[in-house]
Amino acid sequence: MINYDDSADALFTDARSLQQQRQFKPAIKKYEEALSKYQTLAKTNPDTYLSKVAMTLNSLGLLYNDNSAHKKAQSAYEEALEIYRTLAKTNPNAYLSEVAMALNSLGLLYYSNNAHTKAQSTYEEALEIYRTLAKTNPDAYLSEMAMTLNSLGIVYRVNNAHTKAQSAYEGALEIYRTLAKTNPDTYLSEIAMTLNSLGLLYSDNNAHTKAQSAYEGALEIYRTLAKTNPDAYLSEVAMTLNGLGLLYHSNNAHTKAQSAYEEALEIRRTLAKTNPDAYLSEMAMAINNLGSLYYSNNAHTKAQNAYEEALEIYRTLAKTNPNAYLSEVAMALNNLAVLYYNNNAHTKAQSAYEEALKIYRTLAKTNSDAYTIDVANTLIMGVIFLKQPAVQLSKAKNLLQDFDHIPKVQRLLEVIDKKLGK
Repeated sequence: MINYDDSADALFTDARSLQQQRQFKPAIKKYEEALSKYQTLAKTNPDTYLSKVAMTLNSLGLLYNDNSAHKKAQSAYEEALEIYRTLAKTNPNAYLSEVAMALNSLGLLYYSNNAHTKAQSTYEEALEIYRTLAKTNPDAYLSEMAMTLNSLGIVYRVNNAHTKAQSAYEGALEIYRTLAKTNPDTYLSEIAMTLNSLGLLYSDNNAHTKAQSAYEGALEIYRTLAKTNPDAYLSEVAMTLNGLGLLYHSNNAHTKAQSAYEEALEIRRTLAKTNPDAYLSEMAMAINNLGSLYYSNNAHTKAQNAYEEALEIYRTLAKTNPNAYLSEVAMALNNLAVLYYNNNAHTKAQSAYEEALKIYRTLAKTNSDAYTIDVANTLIMGVIFLKQPAVQLSKAKNLLQDFDHIPKVQRLLEVIDKKLGK
């Protein structure tokens, strides 16, 4: 008879408790100690302990990822997946769902690290498993299937596979609508989230009527949910209003756009008073959107005030989190540069433009894929709006050559060729 060693379980329990208390470094240490013990025990008693090894690896993967140790997270998730695959061969009823869960965790990690092809294939495998499981146990797995379809929709959209993205989102929406009939408290918010995703996709594809319908459906649900749970859903109301505002703005429905933006901003100002860490950035985004609308309506004083307020917020946020907010500082500076130039404040315009360009160039040194396009876009903007030397267009074109498979870049290259008379 094999004796059961519960010391590893105690370490795991301690780690989980520390994690819940957001004491992440001590939690990681405890998980790693538990993992070492489970791995030793699994050598002589794999039937009991291999699943615990995988479970601990999954927990570590989550914590590593949250603490930006992405390589460690990937290694942990991949090892957990390998174990679950092995266990599922002899006991699929118990472990196939764990395989799918591990695949979803990996898919999210790959997506976060811009490994979109890997993310897509990983999510697709998870979806196939959940489809199979949902056939015999829909109560347990339909929601997991819908969640995976949503994740796939996001990846397909980023990969410009819009037809696949629409199919994935609509599949998720159909499932959530079915689930909400018997459990609205759990699934109404998922319906709204999926409608928002569809609204964005339809908008990308210039299906504006469908986009408006999707956003308005999401907004109606979030308004209802916010009445009884404002802490959870007011921010979602604001996010959906922002999506609607962008749509109205692009369709030149400026009065509707202003109303949507202003309500979104009012909500975010209120939320930021009690939770600035969570909502200041969203407040800045709402102010920036209003600035763009004011600029479109030739209300330049209002636009300048909005852009400058957004810039001030982004500068403050960038002091403590430059990786997240320096790019937003640059965006706000670019907006101001164009506005200043059009108001004949050329010195201010040049200063804002040069600072934005410097920020994007600095960011591109460490993350070329993410920011080289922004460098090129700023160079193009400088020529078109700020009368910068035309040679900047050739520099921008050279920067964009490696990204010419991206639709946005293709449009920028067309702009360059048109300006160069080609």
